[in-house]
Amino acid sequence: MTSSNNILGEKLYEGRGGKLLEGKHTSIHRNGIAGEGLYILWPDIEQIFIGGEIDSYNSIPSGEFRSIMVADSNKHEISLEFIAVFRMKQENRNQFENVYAFILKNIAGTQWTKFMQTINSGGNYSFGNFYISRDGFYFSKVVSTWRGAKEAFDKIETRYIKKGIMSNGRFYIQYQDPNKKLKLRTEGVGEVRHIPNVHIVQAYINYINTTIVL
Repeated sequence: MTSSNNILGEKLYEGRGGKLLEGKHTSIHRNGIAGEGLYILWPDIEQIFIGGEIDSYNSIPSGEFRSIMVADSNKHEISLEFIAVFRMKQENRNQFENVYAFILKNIAGTQWTKFMQTINSGGNYSFGNFYISRDGFYFSKVVSTWRGAKEAFDKIETRYIKKGIMSNGRFYIQYQDPNKKLKLRTEGVGEVRHIPNVHIVQAYINYINTTIVL
């Protein structure tokens, strides 16, 4: 998987010393992403993770971090990072958003098609510690049995899902209480950086709230 400029095409963003300023030695090309002696073309990307963190000490800014990591079906991974000692410049935040949007533009369509095919065929699509099926969202938990700890799942039916929320680096799903029509509850899913393809979850929640789901 040695990088090839002929295959990757025009270089649009570059890591440390280039347009990303504070990123890793990673480059974004017209046809894919390259870094650490590897390259992955857009159609081969199966997962994308985004992360971010803002640190402070005694209310004094002490650092800001943002990252994107992509992986293909063979678990090859390439990541890029934006790091600032205190607070990130707005232009760098904008570059991060632009890079993330550009990657999604090239991979989201293929991923969405695969996701919907899986759901419509009765399968389950995993997002780490939870998965989505046609009838609902299933959240992993550990329960105690006489044989010891065992994995189980809490289910929220699809028709009750209302909104996906990102807050302070974590992801939450808001849903209607089936027993109280005016009551909304929130399920904490976990840190955004540990959820692969969180954009699909957000898109699907929007989809089911604008479409009649049988």
